Amino acid sequence: MNKKVIAIFEDDHVNRFIYERIFQGRNDVTIHIFDTPEKGVAKALETPFDIVFIEIHFWGNFGGLNILNKLKEILTPQTTFVAMTALLQRGDLERILGSGFHMCIEKPVVFSEMDLLKMNNVVALAGKTRDLPLTDLPLQ
Repeated sequence: MNKKVIAIFEDDHVNRFIYERIFQGRNDVTIHIFDTPEKGVAKALETPFDIVFIEIHFWGNFGGLNILNKLKEILTPQTTFVAMTALLQRGDLERILGSGFHMCIEKPVVFSEMDLLKMNNVVALAGKTRDLPLTDLPLQ
């Protein structure tokens, strides 16, 4: 089995710590967690990512949509892009998916439910699941 390479772009240090702990000891994935867009984009130039999670409201003038656009120039079309946000307002989901993300999940992210997301083809929003016709996450 090939390890999936997952990149997480997160500007909050507490969330980065949580993601590090969640993936600690997992042998089926390689995780790269970035606190700046520049570090992640530089790594993408040398390492192809299979799945990229991006905080849509990333700080500074290099927001989540800018990160997505830059990575789409570098990575293959097979890369799955997942937007993360702590707040979805009316129209945000459509705007996010329309910008090129494959799916959007609302934080806090429960990574242990990724297989459920893949199996049931749903997206987790506000702690609930809603049926949406979204691309499966390629975790296996």
